[in-house]
Amino acid sequence: MMARESKEAAGASALDGTRLDAGKLARVVAKLLEAESLDDAALLGVLEELAARQPAFALLTGLWGPALYRRHRALYRGFILRRFRSAGYDPGRGAWRVAPWSGPYQEELERWLQLAESLEDAEVFRRLYRWRLTEGQPAGPRDVGRWREDLCAQVEQVRGGSAARRRVLERYDQPFELRELQALTLYRCDPEAARDYIAMKLSRVPVYRRRIWEGLRSAARRRGDWPFARELYRLQVPPGQWRRDVEAIIEHVHDPAELISWLEEHHPRGSFEEKGVVVLTLLRARGGEVLPYVRRHLGEAFEAPGGGALLREVLREVAARRWWGLWARVLKTWAPQRFYEREVMGLLHADDLPDRERRRRLWLLGRVGDEAEVTRLGDVSAVALYARYPQLVRGVFARRVMPSAVQGYPRLMDRALEAGDEQLIDQMASALIMEVPRFGVAEVAEVTATLTQYYRALLSEPRRFGERVVPMLVGLSSERPWRAGMLLKSNPLARHLLVEALPAYLLDEAWLGALLRAPAWFVRRAGCEALCLGNEELAARRARQCARQAMPSLGARHRAERRWAAR
Repeated sequence: MMARESKEAAGASALDGTRLDAGKLARVVAKLLEAESLDDAALLGVLEELAARQPAFALLTGLWGPALYRRHRALYRGFILRRFRSAGYDPGRGAWRVAPWSGPYQEELERWLQLAESLEDAEVFRRLYRWRLTEGQPAGPRDVGRWREDLCAQVEQVRGGSAARRRVLERYDQPFELRELQALTLYRCDPEAARDYIAMKLSRVPVYRRRIWEGLRSAARRRGDWPFARELYRLQVPPGQWRRDVEAIIEHVHDPAELISWLEEHHPRGSFEEKGVVVLTLLRARGGEVLPYVRRHLGEAFEAPGGGALLREVLREVAARRWWGLWARVLKTWAPQRFYEREVMGLLHADDLPDRERRRRLWLLGRVGDEAEVTRLGDVSAVALYARYPQLVRGVFARRVMPSAVQGYPRLMDRALEAGDEQLIDQMASALIMEVPRFGVAEVAEVTATLTQYYRALLSEPRRFGERVVPMLVGLSSERPWRAGMLLKSNPLARHLLVEALPAYLLDEAWLGALLRAPAWFVRRAGCEALCLGNEELAARRARQCARQAMPSLGARHRAERRWAAR
């Protein structure tokens, strides 16, 4: 009786947060596993709480892991993988220690390992196999050597073709390096199954440790497996050797198509500084003949160490050859913002350059292509560009000078207001209407307040106000997140255009119809709210008129707006 009470007290203390040593916690866990009153879901909840509160739970994987895996593999597998450990902190000893495989739970662990292998549960098997291989310690040279032997032996013994061998490779995969002897054994045993596995292993070898496995390449060539032989070269060629090979092929291959084909087939994996050196060598030696290859792989060279110095050299080279398309792409895609802005300002102040050529180069620099991040101009540069070429600022440079949550462009806004440039003002307002100003960015709040004041003054001419604001609202993207509470509180421009100015949209049924068909749901909601203004009879008549115009074009996903408008 007293023993049972002490066990219950230990279990309660374990869940209350009292840290138990590994021995006491093992008795609590064993009792939970034997408890018939707990169903599978309840047991999972108790174990989750116990694992979160008790550090020594990690030392007992050999106790609860096999039992849970056999009891309900589908239910408990996620918990097992999350909590699987071979080491942990033991409060009883006050130290971190490992849980050796050859401990009190070895027999259960061996049976668990065999069960996972028979069920082809690759993830669980890999963890158990590594635990048995290293005894919970960091892997040493002997452990890695034993893994290589086991891997080759299992692949050679398995029956069932390439599919079965691929499953064996998946189960026995560990984060260790292969050697050429083992890779050659795997390839000779089953080239189809081993090819991808060897390539995956080689892709994780650091660049500075690369060395070509000539024996494996020769075996691939003897089988006529030329794609794999070339892939081995790409994965293993040292940077210096690749550079020398390219220099030799430049001298001996004169056909541009053959040269580009060789370069593509032997382009190495990974990132290293010699890629930039090779790019410059190719440009200087063969010029436009290698542009297709250079365009495809220029980003790899800039992302490698030494990319900043390479950027300046490449810009100088392509400018000297007057390849302005490539020059603009390099600046927009890979150059820092200061490089890009300096080139724009340099073009604006190049007095010896014909105006037509200057405009063409600026157009190339402004056009937004497939770059992942649009390089922006600073406020001063945007004002200088606007003073000389306002149509470029409203056109190809628009996305590069639009306000955001962290940059307001107050000087450009002042110039646009002075010039009465309605198109640019509306573009900047459209960019700011969905932005919540960041804390500490005063210029964004200043520009937002200026635009709000401008549109409030424009509201005195309702017809002109609607003609400008409705297309702006209809053009808002439906993919932008709508945070109504924060936005309407922090952004006076959004509050004015979407709440305060609703009566102005009632002047023209076409405006209401456009708002009800807008891509953004919050603009459609604003149109519905405008319909409901005034007395009930007028709102109903207005809703019927707009429903004839707008509602037939709305899809099923707009049921809420249709119900609201019809009401």
